[in-house]
Amino acid sequence: MSRNIQTDGLGNEIQVVNTAYGARAFSPNNNDFYYVFQEADFHAYKGATTLNDDLTTSGLLNPAAHPGILQTSPQTTMSTTSVTSGVSYTISGSIGFNAAQGFNASVSAGVSITNSTTTTYPPITVQNRTDLTTGAPEFVYDVRDPSQAANSTLSYYNHWIWEIPFKNPNDYAPGQTSIEFETVSALTYSFRRELKVFLDSCVPTPFGDTFELQPPTVASVSTDIVGAGQNFKITGSGLYPSLVTGVLIGGQPLPAANFTVVNDKEIIVTAPATPGKDQPVVVRSTQGASKSNVTITIS
Repeated sequence: MSRNIQTDGLGNEIQVVNTAYGARAFSPNNNDFYYVFQEADFHAYKGATTLNDDLTTSGLLNPAAHPGILQTSPQTTMSTTSVTSGVSYTISGSIGFNAAQGFNASVSAGVSITNSTTTTYPPITVQNRTDLTTGAPEFVYDVRDPSQAANSTLSYYNHWIWEIPFKNPNDYAPGQTSIEFETVSALTYSFRRELKVFLDSCVPTPFGDTFELQPPTVASVSTDIVGAGQNFKITGSGLYPSLVTGVLIGGQPLPAANFTVVNDKEIIVTAPATPGKDQPVVVRSTQGASKSNVTITIS
């Protein structure tokens, strides 16, 4: 989420808030999807009685190739007092995303993006002026009788999905792990005077620079010797919380209560009451099993 606010001496004010979500659709889709939910709040001062146009446009600053754009909303509408906007889109197959606990994934259910907003206004017209060539969304809200909106705040809600193929080397720069886009919102009021606000937003790519789901790898354990009932940490990669199915010590699977997947690089384990020296530590996931070269001794 990112936001910016701009005011002027008359009491006009604009606030823009961009909230973005990302998902990486692995083979055969090979696309990244970015859903942007944008709120633009415009407050016109009490003397804004001759013109009241509210415009919001957003342009992707990188990658170099123009993205595809899906389900821009709201649509162009003649004079109305109620505007409904939103998206409803399902990305099927194996999906990777960047969650609070690190990279995570789903392998069968896919991801559904569903959101809708309905707002009541004084009579307005809406223009959806999205440029499909560049993937730049632009929305214009025109209050038909500006005096009805003077000295009040109107909030507009814009939705769209950017689609970026990641198999094409021209779509992302080498090593790129985020996208940036700039939003410009403008309030035009009495005698075409204008207030503008600029907002730069930066969004991490959904799965970093990993473009295929990886099998689990155990790189190390936090201690060589642990007592039964004590905790130790497994460190590795590909330990996606939703995909880990089990942990084995000395070839024996642990009860689910004995391990917690913290993130895609760490698992906390409670050692079982199975004493033995140099017992292999193995993690299983839907993507396979780690090697058995890392061991632990339980005393």
